[in-house]
Amino acid sequence: MDGSLIECLGEADVRLTVRDRTHSVRAIVSFNLISGVDVILGHDILRGYRILFDRGQLVLGACAEARREVEVVKGENFEVVFDGASWTARWQWKEEPRLRNRTSQYEVPGKLRGKFNEEVEKWVERGWLKPRAPNYGGLLPLMAVEHKRKGKVRPVLDFRELNEFVSCSGADADVCGDKLRSWRQFPENSALLDLKDAYMQIRVAGECSSAMRVQFKAEHFELTGSVLD
Repeated sequence: MDGSLIECLGEADVRLTVRDRTHSVRAIVSFNLISGVDVILGHDILRGYRILFDRGQLVLGACAEARREVEVVKGENFEVVFDGASWTARWQWKEEPRLRNRTSQYEVPGKLRGKFNEEVEKWVERGWLKPRAPNYGGLLPLMAVEHKRKGKVRPVLDFRELNEFVSCSGADADVCGDKLRSWRQFPENSALLDLKDAYMQIRVAGECSSAMRVQFKAEHFELTGSVLD
């Protein structure tokens, strides 16, 4: 596709599910395709979902264009709504959050500061942090987490104070720990996907983002994308 050799490691039977439709297909497995591409779908799959190419133009059939009604996922203290184009999350506060913290950022080691700043700037560029006028409200502190094996630095927000305004069961932490341990028991020939950027595509409802204030390089922002904490 880009002129380079692609080595085939073998074949495997896989199941592809899009919404409620599932296809069982025979797939060719490769260690690397091309930069930024993890999966290539053939015309046999695209045709199954009425996605066609006519003289170089993308054509969507009636089945592909049909939209679903609004979907809602509800929990004890949150609600996530899909409107057909995007997901939006909102939390049910015990009371209006009034944060007291004034620390904008925990200490970032000098060797990590460059990569850390670059990642936070990406949040701003992508609209996950929305500029807002300074005020005297509390802040969600930024901190850096280093992934030594991958050579990456990830910005993380400390939500502990904000979590005090959400009703949570003490048993949730135990269930979460059990679930994480089960996820680590990967079967053979499986891999863990990094959903950092994908998770940020979940928008934060406006009435909730106003309580999620962040300060970076003396500028003030509201969090508009859901972040792994």
